Amino acid sequence: MNLYSVSQSYFLGTTFFKDISKGKKNAQKRRKQTYMGSSAHLMKTIAEGTWEKEKFELFVHQFKDDPKIYFSISDTLGIKKITVLEQPKKEIKRVNVLRTPMVVSEGKDGTIWVKEYFNIRYNANKVSIMDFVAPEIYVDKSGNFNPVTGVIFGGYIGSLKAGDLLPVDYQAED
Repeated sequence: MNLYSVSQSYFLGTTFFKDISKGKKNAQKRRKQTYMGSSAHLMKTIAEGTWEKEKFELFVHQFKDDPKIYFSISDTLGIKKITVLEQPKKEIKRVNVLRTPMVVSEGKDGTIWVKEYFNIRYNANKVSIMDFVAPEIYVDKSGNFNPVTGVIFGGYIGSLKAGDLLPVDYQAED
C-alpha cells in the first residue's frame, strides 16, 4: 500500500430512496440545500460550463483561473464528456523524496513536477479540492458521473458522506 492510498476513504453501495415526503416543502428545501455545493452540483456545473451562475470558482496555484484552460466538454446523446486538458502541477527541487503517484515528471537538473489539485470554492465559503484520476469523466443531466472513482474530492465535498446522498434522478429546481 502506498502513502497516497492510506489518506483516502471511499464508500460504495446501492441506495434506495422512497419518497415519503408527499410534496412537503421542508423536504424539498433540505434536498436542495444538500444538493447545492455537492459533487453532483459541481460535476453538472463543469459539464454545463455554468461556473459563475452556480457560484463555483476554480483556483489553480491559489489564483482564480479559467476552467476552459483545463477542461474540454463534449455532448453525446445528453451525456457530457469532460476531458481534462491539463492537470495542475508545481515544480520543486528534489530533496530526497520518495517517488509517489504525486510525482508527474522529473527533470535532469534535480527538479520534479508534483501534481497539484484543482481548488474549488462554492458560494465564496465552502472550499474543496478535486483530483482527476481519470482523464475523461461522463456526466448525466443530474450531475452523476462515471467512473465514480475517476475524481477524488477533499475539503468540503470530500467531507460529505452517505447521509448527504440524494436520489440518483434528483434535479434541483431553480
